[in-house]
Amino acid sequence: MAALTQEIENFYEFMPKREFEYHIHISTRNSYIYFEVPKVACSTTKLTLQQLEAKTAGLSSPSQEMSIIHNKKQSLLLSPSDIGLDKFCEMLKDSSVFKFGFVRNPYTRILSAFLSKMKWKESPYKKKIAHILNVDINSNITFKQFVYAVSQQSKFEMDPHWRPQNIQLFRNLVTYDFIGFFENFEQDLQETLKYIALNKNNENYLSTRDNERIKMKGRKTSANNKIESFYDPEIQSLVQSIYQNDFMNFGYSFDLPI
Repeated sequence: MAALTQEIENFYEFMPKREFEYHIHISTRNSYIYFEVPKVACSTTKLTLQQLEAKTAGLSSPSQEMSIIHNKKQSLLLSPSDIGLDKFCEMLKDSSVFKFGFVRNPYTRILSAFLSKMKWKESPYKKKIAHILNVDINSNITFKQFVYAVSQQSKFEMDPHWRPQNIQLFRNLVTYDFIGFFENFEQDLQETLKYIALNKNNENYLSTRDNERIKMKGRKTSANNKIESFYDPEIQSLVQSIYQNDFMNFGYSFDLPI
């Protein structure tokens, strides 16, 4: 028990327990663990996995409402505590359990977070950033101010929408079978589904999905097309500093993707 406690405590060093529970999605039926990184097509991924889970369980297709997709209590995908932390640790070490996640270019991911989370006056995300900057929540927070505020937070304190991806994915604790890329999302998600389906011979699901284009869900910010409008050398340097390990671990260039 002491060893198990320490193993789980190691995860809690990366993020609060409630985030640990929310961002890990487990299927004992289809033998996989999906580690979610917000702002990396997580809405589309979760909906697709929930549809797969419903299909293999003989249930009706889940709702495509955003509030339902992101409601863990209504999801067919489980959290670590749902299966028991000892079982979760067993699945982590089991080579037959498929462990995967998706990553995104740090430049576009943090810009997407800014565009989607800082535009609402009453946003709890904006409230925290405004507090760091010591400005009124109703003020117009610029992208430069936002990035500076993020740079003042510890990795543990950061919101998951802009926490470094290597932290969000527990890279020091999890051995991954596959890490897909937002920039190649449709193909990488299909490859993931094929592997999961092959584990359970779920041919019917793939026969209906293989010829369909994965439709992106979630709040689209078009961050990829707005890089030049928001970045200057100072912001670029600061983002490089915050996400240095993401650039290096996931093979992203330090050059702006323009």
